Amino acid sequence: METASLLILAVAAIALGIYLWAVIDLNRRAFSSESERRNWVNLIYFLPLLGAVYYLFRRNKRRRSI
Repeated sequence: METASLLILAVAAIALGIYLWAVIDLNRRAFSSESERRNWVNLIYFLPLLGAVYYLFRRNKRRRSI
């Protein structure tokens, strides 16, 4: 494989890993309301990579502040 192909494959694998991590964490976490969970699901579904990264950063902030 060419270097460019390997780089694209690596970036795609990292993006998929971040997305799956957010989806799994979203399903395991307890939310204060069902609408909050639904909003996160919609964000991650419609903006897969950006929504997943945003969710993971917001999740960590919320956990540290408690």
